[in-house]
Amino acid sequence: MKHSGCSRVPFVCLSVAVSAALTLPATAAMQWSYPQVLNSNGAADGSRSDYYPRLATDGSGVWLTVWASRDLAGGAYGDDMDIFFARSVDDGATWSSPAIVDPAATADDLHDSNPEVYTDGTNHWMVVWGSWDTGATSDIDLWYVVSTNGIDFSAPAHLNDDWATDPERDHDGTPHVAANPNGTWVAVWMKGKDYGDEHDIYTSRSTDHGRTWTSPVYLHASMTTDPGDDIVPRIASDGTGNMVVTWKSDNLIGSNGTADGDIHYSRSGDSGASWTAPAALNTDAGTDGVYDIEGTIATDGAGQWIAAWYREISGGLDRDIMFARSTDNGASWSSPAPLNTNWATDTGDDSRPRLVTNALGDWLVVWLSKDNLGIPMLGTDRDVFYAKSCDDGASWTPPAVLNGNAYTDFSKHDWSHDVALGLDGRVLVAWYTDDSLGGTIGSDRDLLFSTSVLERDGDRDLDGDVDLHDFAWFQACFTTTGPIESGCCLFDFDGDDDVDIDDYADFGAVLGDPVSGS
Repeated sequence: MKHSGCSRVPFVCLSVAVSAALTLPATAAMQWSYPQVLNSNGAADGSRSDYYPRLATDGSGVWLTVWASRDLAGGAYGDDMDIFFARSVDDGATWSSPAIVDPAATADDLHDSNPEVYTDGTNHWMVVWGSWDTGATSDIDLWYVVSTNGIDFSAPAHLNDDWATDPERDHDGTPHVAANPNGTWVAVWMKGKDYGDEHDIYTSRSTDHGRTWTSPVYLHASMTTDPGDDIVPRIASDGTGNMVVTWKSDNLIGSNGTADGDIHYSRSGDSGASWTAPAALNTDAGTDGVYDIEGTIATDGAGQWIAAWYREISGGLDRDIMFARSTDNGASWSSPAPLNTNWATDTGDDSRPRLVTNALGDWLVVWLSKDNLGIPMLGTDRDVFYAKSCDDGASWTPPAVLNGNAYTDFSKHDWSHDVALGLDGRVLVAWYTDDSLGGTIGSDRDLLFSTSVLERDGDRDLDGDVDLHDFAWFQACFTTTGPIESGCCLFDFDGDDDVDIDDYADFGAVLGDPVSGS
């Protein structure tokens, strides 16, 4: 690596002797706020639990959280689960009191569950969920509402307009939506009989910001005859018409020559109007002999795509997080690789990854894990973990605990997390928990959240501040020719793929500071 002389960057030369002995580790850690209750009635809602929080932000400081709950105002909406929301206008720092999405829910007595929330960043919001409240056949169908302010919602309508005629117990579930700023939105979900029978992936489109939707169709014609189960689809869009859907499938498609589950995908270059034939995303599908399960996909809108999922290894004795990358809008994918760097030695299952990214090469993956990282105080309960990359997924930080109460909650599990990223780098993670936060929110399940900032912070030695040890790392990474070496990207403040004199001022500005947190 080529280094600058001391006459050009004098303060860096303080660390020359130290840097010569250093070996570059993984990328820098993040500082997370201590978990706070998100549903403000958490201490007063008694035994009425809250579940499945989902997040969306317009990137300008407005955030929306939706979830399913049995409680509001002492159970005024019956004993069934209904969909609630809270809104923040200060970048997730404080939240409004819980309110119900559908006021007419006072009249139903059937469960609403698994909500999702989306926005296109142009004052269009959508909430979608599954419900037994169909008024016709006895199955789960999809409902949705839209809003132009995140406060007032339209009357609920069916997303799947075949709700009145689809066969008995032909359930619609796990909806996921990609919203483009031009008004074209695409929804995908799985449809099929009760679990254990075959499911397929369906899709619908809207060209008016989610207000109306086309009739549901198979994602691809091959699903009319395939023999296997296709479940839990996820969709991402780059905002210019390129979309990729991933899902878990038991089908024997393409290179998939074994009977285990694999991650499949399909692409669209016309905003969901047409889709390529399904193919195996994990390129070892024909030989892996292990189960690849529920995944996620994201893109930075600048050509980089990452898919992540969890895989059962060693006969189901351990689950780890896998990932693959694409730079051609999903036409080809890198070989699967473990994302949790401790995969060979960890002692607990890792599952359900979620991804967010900016356009600077910074990625964050958040997942659930029973691993204790060799720290007995963490116990064997399920906690929220994370890892970060600042080189478009080429390398990842070691797994770390995100929820600060993990060291005191002992056997209390954390569940069903979600993560969202604002345009200013603000990250918010929400989940529901069995923990009472020291008895402050009761013994029922409530929603918690933590915040951080996804940025290049200069904290190379992961000690929580930017100091002379980090000067040494900057010295080792400094180059006038580029590109930067692996592990140096947190010093590339301007995102131009080198660590040069332009990054010098930004690094000097954070010298002596703690890394960004809440």
